Amino acid sequence: MKQTIYIFIFAFGLLSFHNLFGQKVDGNNIEPNCQNRQTYLTSMFDNFLIELKSNDSLEKFKTAIDSMKKEWSKSDSSNIRFSLSDKWNLFYFQFSGSEHHFVPSGIPLGIDINRCYNSTNKDTVFTSKQIFCEFNIGDSISLKDYPLKYFPTIYERVDEFNAKWTAILPNSEYLIIRMVHSYPNGNATSWYKERTYYFSKAKN
Repeated sequence: MKQTIYIFIFAFGLLSFHNLFGQKVDGNNIEPNCQNRQTYLTSMFDNFLIELKSNDSLEKFKTAIDSMKKEWSKSDSSNIRFSLSDKWNLFYFQFSGSEHHFVPSGIPLGIDINRCYNSTNKDTVFTSKQIFCEFNIGDSISLKDYPLKYFPTIYERVDEFNAKWTAILPNSEYLIIRMVHSYPNGNATSWYKERTYYFSKAKN
């Protein structure tokens, strides 16, 4: 019975997450509020996303991400340039990871997460400052060492970047906004969840 309840709660949470992403807004009228932002798991960018369902679209998503990563691996970090006035287009979002629930039966209930989204409006332009404000990253950071030029490994609860939106610049053409929330070795529940927004440098 309790195992059924766990499954119901998790399914309800995923349904709410999907319904949120179904909203639509006019991107030309977006004004992010840098004051008192309380964004955690969601952002205004979710309004531009549509979930990919077909095997063909998911395969294209994977191919695109793999291609980006190959390009990043060839980048010389010393040549990466960044400004808060840089302009970006949102392309993709991915929510991945897993949850493990330990139920009275002694058999852990494992749930894998891999949800991929495409942008419905890749022409809308956002500045670095707008993006940072939306994720409460702020514009008072030192640009000498930030955004990061690498993807930090996050596992322990006390890791520096755990449960924090983090900006990553793998090269000058892509900006990644990522949050990993890791909660290992929990008494009843453990999880590793990664949320990643992919932005590409605007061409105009």
